[in-house]
Amino acid sequence: MKLSIIIPVYNAENDIGRCVESIKTINEIDYECIIIDDGSTDNTWLKLKKYTENIPQFIIKHITNGGVSNARNIALNLSSGDKILFLDADDYLLSDAGNILKKNMAFDDDLIIFTHKNVVNGQIKTS
Repeated sequence: MKLSIIIPVYNAENDIGRCVESIKTINEIDYECIIIDDGSTDNTWLKLKKYTENIPQFIIKHITNGGVSNARNIALNLSSGDKILFLDADDYLLSDAGNILKKNMAFDDDLIIFTHKNVVNGQIKTS
């Protein structure tokens, strides 16, 4: 079973590195990561190319700004996974995410909602 991780980004040069690096640590499951740069005007596209260079699981595409829903729909059309995980550019996965995803992908559920933690200045504020 394959997971498609979809990330729409817009002017996320300060966050996208941490997000991508956290995904690279997943080795428990088969995945692809589709990142759609929705017309960023900062250095997001350059950083995406740097962080994903020569990594076949990552598919990046730069489009004219059309909004987050448009970017997600483009990614969905490119995806080949059996399951979809949506992330935002300022999200990142914790170190045990691969094991959690593997366990949950074994179920035939239509929707899985994960908990999250709000982190402000390195401090966990809410879970």
